[in-house]
Amino acid sequence: MDSEIKNSMAQELHSESIVIDTCGFFCKGYGDYLERSGITAIALTTPRPHDNFENAVQRIEEYYQLTARDSKLCLVEAAEDIRQAKKKDQVGLIIAAQNSSAVGNRIVRVETLARLGMRIMQLTYNERNYVGDGCNELTDAGLSHFGRALVHEMNRCGIVVDVSHVGARTALEAARESSKPVIASHSNPFSLFPTTKRNIKDELVDAIAESGGVIGISPYGPLNWNGDPTHFPTLEDMVNGIDYLVERVGIEHVGIGTDGVATEGAYPEDLRESEHGKPYEDHSHPTAYKEAFDVQPGSHKYKIDGYKGIFDRPKVTELLVQRGYGSEEIKKILGENFLRVFEEVWPN
Repeated sequence: MDSEIKNSMAQELHSESIVIDTCGFFCKGYGDYLERSGITAIALTTPRPHDNFENAVQRIEEYYQLTARDSKLCLVEAAEDIRQAKKKDQVGLIIAAQNSSAVGNRIVRVETLARLGMRIMQLTYNERNYVGDGCNELTDAGLSHFGRALVHEMNRCGIVVDVSHVGARTALEAARESSKPVIASHSNPFSLFPTTKRNIKDELVDAIAESGGVIGISPYGPLNWNGDPTHFPTLEDMVNGIDYLVERVGIEHVGIGTDGVATEGAYPEDLRESEHGKPYEDHSHPTAYKEAFDVQPGSHKYKIDGYKGIFDRPKVTELLVQRGYGSEEIKKILGENFLRVFEEVWPN
């Protein structure tokens, strides 16, 4: 089939699909990035990764205010809200967290955060907390007693358990402990891209799928690098990751989490500096990757060739069409798989 016809088919398919992104951040309003993306709903890292409870609540309040004044945006509290956002040509904002730091050591705060609208929560960021080890820690001690209680409470309160950035053993034990589907909101297969501990090994991939969950492939540069210093990662590499996961665990367990900003220029410079100024190797920004491609803080080289932001989401659909995926298969990857998880975990 002619490539122009395929691209036209892909554009139409993308436009009619529910498109979900399980990892975004810093939305300041509906704008060019969201419009071009075709995204139906995006999970926003609402508290910053190390925010305490009070700061987390304040950042949630900001999205209440944003959706109140911007008619193109709406808050998502139930799976049906995503379907309604699609019908109304809005973008649904999902309150999410890339750490459980807002809970601290007070398990009751899980229900409080759920009542405030939080619907996805990562157990750890890169470092150790009360729940377990993050992927940057030298140890890999597994899920703590508190962590097990947290997983159970998240199941009860309707918050999706997210194991991206989580230490390998902690993540695996959480996936097996959870009575509800677990996700990796933005993680790629370690078997293809073994240069960073941020990626997940096959044992965890299998456990997430066995829970009924979904792995969200990310276009973030280091997560798509195979270690070859002469090969800068590309969109083709990212879709190779999709192919790998589909072959290993099936089409029902694959989605996309871009780890990208929702509004142009909204990433706070102070946060960028703090994340890049660590006194140890951050496995989200591996030293080998930075040295191979002369990457500086905030560099565009953290973005793969062919995908420079969420506005490029339609390019993924185009490539999936070119690789021979069927329309119903592509719709699952674009958003329906995550929507199924949300329907099972979230309150109605």
